[in-house]
Amino acid sequence: NAVLYYEGSRLEVRTCRDVDAGEELCHSYVELCQPTARRAAQLRERYGFECACVRCSGGLRSRAGEDVDAAMEAPHPSLGEANGAAAAARLERAAAVLRRAAEEEEVEEEEGGSRKAT
Repeated sequence: NAVLYYEGSRLEVRTCRDVDAGEELCHSYVELCQPTARRAAQLRERYGFECACVRCSGGLRSRAGEDVDAAMEAPHPSLGEANGAAAAARLERAAAVLRRAAEEEEVEEEEGGSRKAT
């Protein structure tokens, strides 16, 4: 229900929806667009804990009842991928590129510059 937003040395916690008084604020330590097992492994390796949130402990199902983890791991025929691991690796690389671009943009804004799209 919350995301962390960094502006220079300042940290803001921003909510993604209305939050009731006294309700716990939660944010993800890892990319949410990954299968549960991968997120759990990253939390263990990087932060040393086992997450017990609803999504990590019970997985995630679509409104139609489909297992979201299975869909994330499934091969995507239109891309000619033999397994979901290839797709996951490709998406992970793309996410890393986007994160680096966002970080570079933040640095430029802090330095007073601006980047124009070409």
